[in-house]
Amino acid sequence: MKINKLKLFTRNLNEQKEFYKFILELELLEETTDSFSVKVGESILTFVLGDDNTFYHFAFNIPSFQITESYEWIKQKIDTLTYEGKDIIRFESWNAEALYFYDADKNLVEFIARKNLNLISQEKFSKENILYISEIGIPTLDISKVFNTLNNESGLEIYDGDFESFCAIGNETGLFIVMNYLVKKWMPTMEEGKPSPFEINFDNSHGEIFTLIYKNEEIKIIKDVR
Repeated sequence: MKINKLKLFTRNLNEQKEFYKFILELELLEETTDSFSVKVGESILTFVLGDDNTFYHFAFNIPSFQITESYEWIKQKIDTLTYEGKDIIRFESWNAEALYFYDADKNLVEFIARKNLNLISQEKFSKENILYISEIGIPTLDISKVFNTLNNESGLEIYDGDFESFCAIGNETGLFIVMNYLVKKWMPTMEEGKPSPFEINFDNSHGEIFTLIYKNEEIKIIKDVR
């Protein structure tokens, strides 16, 4: 799975624009009076002004062996979020390491280095090493319903987890992180997930492209017929 575009909502449009443009140093692709888009490597991240008090978790893949370099880069700009006293968290079963930080909206943002992908960079870590959006969280009360919709309509399979508390759907280049927000909390802050609306454009690794709209805990998937 590859995430092409991700559209999120914010009540703090200018603060978010400043964060992504100046803290993460991402290229500003487009802005209007009520939205802006930045280039996240191969993906596009858009924020749209909205009234809802939203909270999102999403992740960016970085080169497989640059988690320490990414930490040195980001800590000069903002504080990272720790888990059990650690700034860098290792996920043994995923063969990956990650770090977390808040953006201007206090969304939970993650850099994750997945060693299985063997994404190699010899360059010093910079914004160019933020490769693409690789995860978006879907808080819900019915994980199985979300999976069945994704599987039936776009062919995505389970990468890890179950239908009780947490289920990662997709693959290491793109994942929907589906969690029961009454059972499981987001690492590393142990905050309760909030089913906030978003829109995402992705392809399913079989040459098919889809747009998914998530709102009021309901999923609508539209297949691109081009």
